[in-house]
Amino acid sequence: MAPSKSGSVARRGATTSASKRARSHRHEDDYYASTSRPARSKPVSKSITWRDGQIDSDHDQTPSKLHQPRSGTGEASHRHRSPERSNISGPEKQLQAEECDDDVPYDSDETPPGGGLIRTRGSQASVEDETPSAGRSPTKNLLGKPENAQVVRYIGCLAIGGPKGEDGWAELLADQGCRKALVVGIIGRALKEHVFGSLWFGATAEQLTRLEDMERSRVMMDKDGFSRTKMRAEVVKGFAASEDDVEFAINKINLQLSSMLAPFWQQATRVPPSVHWKLKQIVRKAAEASRAMRQQEDVVYYWPPTFKDEEFEPARMECYNLNEMISHSPYDKTKVQGKFERAMLREGEEQRSEAIVRVVCFPGLVAYRQHGGDMAVEEMQADERENSHAPEDVRRARMRFGEKLDVNHGFRSRVLCKSVVQLQWGQQRLLTREAGTSAHIDAVKAGNMRRYEDDSKAFRELHHLFDARHGRTTTTHRAGRSST
Repeated sequence: MAPSKSGSVARRGATTSASKRARSHRHEDDYYASTSRPARSKPVSKSITWRDGQIDSDHDQTPSKLHQPRSGTGEASHRHRSPERSNISGPEKQLQAEECDDDVPYDSDETPPGGGLIRTRGSQASVEDETPSAGRSPTKNLLGKPENAQVVRYIGCLAIGGPKGEDGWAELLADQGCRKALVVGIIGRALKEHVFGSLWFGATAEQLTRLEDMERSRVMMDKDGFSRTKMRAEVVKGFAASEDDVEFAINKINLQLSSMLAPFWQQATRVPPSVHWKLKQIVRKAAEASRAMRQQEDVVYYWPPTFKDEEFEPARMECYNLNEMISHSPYDKTKVQGKFERAMLREGEEQRSEAIVRVVCFPGLVAYRQHGGDMAVEEMQADERENSHAPEDVRRARMRFGEKLDVNHGFRSRVLCKSVVQLQWGQQRLLTREAGTSAHIDAVKAGNMRRYEDDSKAFRELHHLFDARHGRTTTTHRAGRSST
């Protein structure tokens, strides 16, 4: 998918102040949910450009098993099974006891009440909560342990190493800013796929079976996204409360995330206790938000895809490392005709002319509601006022051929959250830039993919390096072709 370049930060970043380009930070109360794609009826207010697409196997390698970040569109995301009790190793009581042990202070046998516990945790977490700096050989430490297979797949899905091959991954894993972005990205991806992507987080086996059977039924297949969302919400509202199952699911996701993030703290099994405790609070709040969103009958939530190696688009992305990008910009401000400022690329910086996504930290979220609502009423009234000043023949033509709309047509949308990305100055791969264009399609038909392969030959996927370290055979996907 070749992204638009009209909104590139590289083209206008040097002429815009940091204050104007700063993006608002996400608060703790911002929660997101994922459901099916909305109906493609004609919108009243504005047209919607869909950006669907499967994750390219050459760009995003995803694991199998429970940790797997599922690829695909918002429509498909709700059809996957949510984690079940049987998928987690170890007795349930042992896991719950381990979680209970984490809810007590480090140096005390008694649990302080309410806010005291939070203050105790906060004061003791000052050293452990920061993502530690990388060790002497971050790539070797990460790739050398077989138990890191899942976190390697996650990192490979979210980040790009660049044209330096293994050295590029070493630079990324050693950079403190990138390490923080990766931690955020891993947590965000896991929550999106296994908490918000679940049909009903914390569902019992019977509830999950009922929901999945309903998803596969002919009745649901013949409905649009709004109708399916309403039917699904009516079913989950009738489920009996199952706090134990929800708590088990929260503990399960928390333990798995703790295990995956352990290499960032140079830990063998899981993150330090303070981080583990705070991570549980994040998962718990996400679970509460997910269940609340699933009960909404009239809102469809969609996660627009954002991929590594895309060019920055301010309309749908927030920059995680904005200050760094501004300070290292390869563009200078140049006055044109004595009064206009333009961003001019410095000589010798041609290879750093684009702001491209290095790490995907968190996906964006768009909410859709059916029909026009108050926004449609305002726009239709504005159109009527504008039409009243048109010539008589124009008004007659509009009445004769124009489509009569009312507030019960179309749907309205709102961007709840832009995707959060860490950027770097560089250039996109040729395949990323031209994928889907006539040049790429003609090359595929002619079997002439050599220039794409030559352009990407210096790039190495992290999971390929991992498999090579452990003597595994992997399938390499290059420029639309695969070879073992």
